[in-house]
Amino acid sequence: MSSFNISHSYIERLSKTSYVPNEIDYPEEIVFIDSSVGGYQRLANGVLPGIKVVIIDPSSDGFGQIFRALEEQPQVLSIHIVCHGTPGCLSLGNGRFNIKSIQSSHTIMLQLEALSVNNILIYGCYVAAGNCGREFIEKLHQLTGANIAASARLTGGKFLGGDWELEFVRGELEVVLPFTEEIQRTWGYVLAAFEDRPAVYQIKSGILKELNPLTRQFVLIKDTGITGINAAGLNRADNYMYAMERVTGTSHRLVRIDSTGTVEYVTSSGGVSSNSADAFTLTTTNSSIPAAGDVDDKGYFWVVFKSEDELEFNSSVYRIKLTDPSHVSTGEISTSWTRLNWDEIGEDVAYVKADSKDYLFGIGRTGRI
Repeated sequence: MSSFNISHSYIERLSKTSYVPNEIDYPEEIVFIDSSVGGYQRLANGVLPGIKVVIIDPSSDGFGQIFRALEEQPQVLSIHIVCHGTPGCLSLGNGRFNIKSIQSSHTIMLQLEALSVNNILIYGCYVAAGNCGREFIEKLHQLTGANIAASARLTGGKFLGGDWELEFVRGELEVVLPFTEEIQRTWGYVLAAFEDRPAVYQIKSGILKELNPLTRQFVLIKDTGITGINAAGLNRADNYMYAMERVTGTSHRLVRIDSTGTVEYVTSSGGVSSNSADAFTLTTTNSSIPAAGDVDDKGYFWVVFKSEDELEFNSSVYRIKLTDPSHVSTGEISTSWTRLNWDEIGEDVAYVKADSKDYLFGIGRTGRI
């Protein structure tokens, strides 16, 4: 970080900046920023003068919001779309915008054909990557007739491995960024779904967060709306977060969560369902709370449970095979000191294999490892 000469306190102040709307009556350019993007308010404040900013509401269809805004501003020539992305897919509002969503909706196809903009610039990470990404961009170009530029790499903060280049261009378009040089240099986020981001993730009380390494603070990704979900671990094999939903003191459902915060229930056979009744349910010996979890390189989900009663010091760890959750092993947590206090039970853990043994390293409320 020293190469950027940015202090932590400065970054913290910037990350808490509130967005001040820019009122422009007849803009020729609009920047659409999805509000699920980390630091979106500061990014919006970093848009160059004369360019209108529209924040996409996370509770409704994102493309629909873009289309309606352009209906009201028919003179707009260029639009910039800033959101999380994966190859051939944009996370906009409460859904995903991709080939499948376009082809499955005659209304969307008509709306795309009705767009009068000349240029569409897309800043989501990896959107133009691979055959899937190129097919998506080509489809947009065919339907809209617009020149399109999109990113095929990690987009955003350089210190997180990103950049602001839109490598893939379809049509005749000179890419001019709508952001100030300062925001390009100091914005501390990237525009990838969490499976592609070099970060630390956490879920507590159903709220999915990501650790920003510059501000040293957890940033909201999505509230799942299910407060009983805790103890998540990221499975790099399928790029989903796995966690436990506490139903009662001794009953806990296995769930998985994607980067948009969408929750699915994992069944006993390792499949998924939207119905909670189909979920694999773990029964613990004592009334307990799922405190922390992680997934190892063999596809096992390790979950630490601690007693519901702060006066009880017992804790346990369960190992669940994600492809066959009915395969469960359990045991008490062993420590190198005589008593593991309730506050010292890890609420963030990491799986490590060393000397042919399995370890969970964790940090509790006291900060003790």
